[in-house]
Amino acid sequence: MRRFIVVASALCAMVFSASAWAAEDTSGSALLGRATAPEVLSALEKEGTKLTYLGNDGGLEGYLGENRYGKMQVFYVTPDGKHMIAGLLFRADGTNITGVQIGRMKMRAEHGGPQASGTVSPNSDFLSRLQKDGFVESAEKTAWFAIGDDKAPAVYIVVDPQCPYCHQAWTALKPRIADGSLSLRIIMTSILPESDEKAISILGQKSPGAAWLRGEGSSDVVPVSVVTSPDDRARGEHALKVNRDFANSINVNGTPFIAYVGDDGRLYSVDGLPQDMEGFFQRLPKK
Repeated sequence: MRRFIVVASALCAMVFSASAWAAEDTSGSALLGRATAPEVLSALEKEGTKLTYLGNDGGLEGYLGENRYGKMQVFYVTPDGKHMIAGLLFRADGTNITGVQIGRMKMRAEHGGPQASGTVSPNSDFLSRLQKDGFVESAEKTAWFAIGDDKAPAVYIVVDPQCPYCHQAWTALKPRIADGSLSLRIIMTSILPESDEKAISILGQKSPGAAWLRGEGSSDVVPVSVVTSPDDRARGEHALKVNRDFANSINVNGTPFIAYVGDDGRLYSVDGLPQDMEGFFQRLPKK
């Protein structure tokens, strides 16, 4: 589970200067990646606040709001969709996630800008911060195991065996795997306390994929079978080290992290479980 800290505070000057980057939509909000804003934000819209969707990081949907007086504020909607928080979002390592999101918004604006609600552009909100070729090359060198048709488009997911959001992601992705839309390449690492032994035991098995399908590491109800063979344990320890080094190299501090190469040749990725799964996979190549 990704560790984020929300700090309710005055927005930095960088956010206030973002008015030049927001969509010039005089009729309503620019909800790139979403058709409508969550109900919890409807009162703001009724008051004339224009909302620009910033993306989903750490399970919180971010929106930049500009009221009719030109004052700007960032809002984050909780996963239940019933609560919102006004302020800045920081990751545990000190990264200003709000600043990253505003930067992504600026990049979109410089490439033509977001479009108004009802004419949502393809999911540029999920364009990855990572370089595509370097990511794919490094990911292919990890100890990944695949679930699904190997002829289907590859989707990479970095998971922790104890992460409940990873379990939710697996549940959400299973229908797409079953219908042949994607092949899931699972890169198991260890971030949460006491995950090391579970990851080693799963990765040390002759068929980690079979263990995953049984629910080992993919659910919170199936216990992980402990490897007892020295060779199996050594294999698991080596695989975990390789995967952890990869996760660290791309600055994954929490799970899940999901990525794929789109039909336009660009890399798309998301930190955490995307609430707009359809939007995230909009660029997934067809089989």
